[in-house]
Amino acid sequence: MRKYNSSSLTKKQKRVRRFLIFLIIVVLIATAIILYFDRVINPIIISTSETRIKMLTSRAVNSSISELLSDTNVYDELITISTNDQGQITLIQANAVQINNLSKSISQTALSRIESIGEQGISIPLGTFSGLPLLAGKGPDVIIKMSPIGTLDCVFKSEFVQAGINQTLHRIYLDVSASVNLILPIFDNNVTTYTQVMICESVIVGDVPEFYFNNSMGSLLDLVPDNN
Repeated sequence: MRKYNSSSLTKKQKRVRRFLIFLIIVVLIATAIILYFDRVINPIIISTSETRIKMLTSRAVNSSISELLSDTNVYDELITISTNDQGQITLIQANAVQINNLSKSISQTALSRIESIGEQGISIPLGTFSGLPLLAGKGPDVIIKMSPIGTLDCVFKSEFVQAGINQTLHRIYLDVSASVNLILPIFDNNVTTYTQVMICESVIVGDVPEFYFNNSMGSLLDLVPDNN
């Protein structure tokens, strides 16, 4: 008949108990780290990256616009104002061909710039991701790369603002939305950024008509008077 040593069994039980306690502590620490990353670190990483990407996208769009429109009178190319024999404005018409060509050129140029920036990567100090003000901007750099998803969407919009007696300021804006994939050390995340840039403005002398013709382009050029 096999006999068991009670003292040996007690030692085994103690070892098992210590192992279970150690395992529980490891699981709790790992769970706390995962929760901390999920609730604190990840939102900071995404928020910081989105801010940098928005800045870079805006810079890419602005530089593309400057490059493409530096030597042209943009307003006269995009908008045609017709008057009657008395000099009164009868029609404000958007040039669909010019708008589409400009939108395509800006989109392609800005996309190329964003791809170039994405290949080099964005450097963000590791301490910034801690969420602690004292560590912000400190520590080794974390390289975040990004790659555009698809193309940039460019939508032209305009605004009429009263600029004085019998004068109206007409501004034309370009809304650019860009979807990029953030390639992070821990996970990837898709981010869509929106950038609005004023590309031109002009002072219209005379009463602006209540009707604006946009060549049936839908929302491509949203000509809406400002009633304020």
